[in-house]
Amino acid sequence: MVTGLFLCRGDVSQEVCRNCVTFTVYESFTQCPTQREAVLYYDECMLRYSHRNILSTIETARPFPLASNIAILTDQQKGFRDLVLSMMNHTATEAAVSSRKFGARKDNFIPVQRVYGLVQCTPDLTTQECSRCLEASINQLPTANNGTRVLLPSCNSRYESYPFYNESAASIFLSPLPPPLSPRPGQSSVNFLSIVVPIIVVVLLFIAGYCFLSKREKRTYEIAPTFNHEDDITIIDSLQLDYRTIQAATNYYSEDNKIGQGGFGEVYKGIFSNGTELLGFSLEGEERILVYEYVPYFLFGKPCKARLAGLDSTIQYNWRSCSRDSVSSSRFTANNHTP
Repeated sequence: MVTGLFLCRGDVSQEVCRNCVTFTVYESFTQCPTQREAVLYYDECMLRYSHRNILSTIETARPFPLASNIAILTDQQKGFRDLVLSMMNHTATEAAVSSRKFGARKDNFIPVQRVYGLVQCTPDLTTQECSRCLEASINQLPTANNGTRVLLPSCNSRYESYPFYNESAASIFLSPLPPPLSPRPGQSSVNFLSIVVPIIVVVLLFIAGYCFLSKREKRTYEIAPTFNHEDDITIIDSLQLDYRTIQAATNYYSEDNKIGQGGFGEVYKGIFSNGTELLGFSLEGEERILVYEYVPYFLFGKPCKARLAGLDSTIQYNWRSCSRDSVSSSRFTANNHTP
């Protein structure tokens, strides 16, 4: 079993918190690759993990103190100590009862110098556990320097002679919530509708968009093509041929049955098993095949003869015109007709 938690300083933004935690997790892999239990402290966040359950459990052992190298004047140390302890204890009391288990405060030491304090517990602690942890941390604060902190696995306390936290963000978190106003008659229903109606509208728009995209996708992958000129081209079910039937008629697209190649693909001749030569088409999978009546007099490189209906005369025209008028294929024929 492995449990872990992270704690960002109460005044930092979500982005700063996320970046700090991401960096700390990476550092835990490089700095503590074999440790079964570790606590990593940084200015804006901390990360803790263990092979045992550490959630909702107070931990005050292994304190980690840090102190500034600037000392308070000897004749001012007692007054400074009293000010710091009073400010930190007051802040700890407020933090323990808050939902965020976070508190920050500033006070004047001398007219030209202020002291800034901050305390924080992991939010999984109870009010009593947070108070005990902060008491242990504050009691270990060195007060002979103008800035120190004591870090514990479950809480931390810190004071400095400069504003090391975001005062505006901290004040927002610490400000008490205004008392709720008694709603006017009918206001509750209005508030309810103002919340529910936009949600319903969003859901309906989502459903409509989903249906639209589904139909659009279905049309995109539809096998049968759609023609704009219905009077010119009509698809008749009886003319639809089986792809295997066309394969057999062309001897599986044998080179001996290949009669040329048009602009849209290769052209093959073939005779169906019953000897008929029909116009038709085949649509199976990605195959797109058009079947035209074979003109038996058509030979590449020679004149093409075709008898016009209702006339006794015979006309001749070159093989390019003949192949263009008599034999055609779909745009996919070249890819799909290669044996």
